[in-house]
Amino acid sequence: MKLFLLTCLLLTSIVGTAQEIEILENKVSVSLRGLSVVNDKLIWVCGTRGSVGKSTDGGKTWRWFQVKGYETNDFRDIEAFDEKT
Repeated sequence: MKLFLLTCLLLTSIVGTAQEIEILENKVSVSLRGLSVVNDKLIWVCGTRGSVGKSTDGGKTWRWFQVKGYETNDFRDIEAFDEKT
């Protein structure tokens, strides 16, 4: 039993150190509500006031859009399939 617990503790510590958190500064005043990750590079997000964001470099830079006619709506979900869809 002690060997099992020691193994679990060791595996947990290895997995826990493999991840890293990076704080991103958001210059757009949007509360994000939806996220769709297409692959390692392509990410779409959506949120308040008809806002949609797209990153093609894994989240390092973002391009922001506001969908015409939906400026007063809050998007709650987004489904992305590729860079244009």
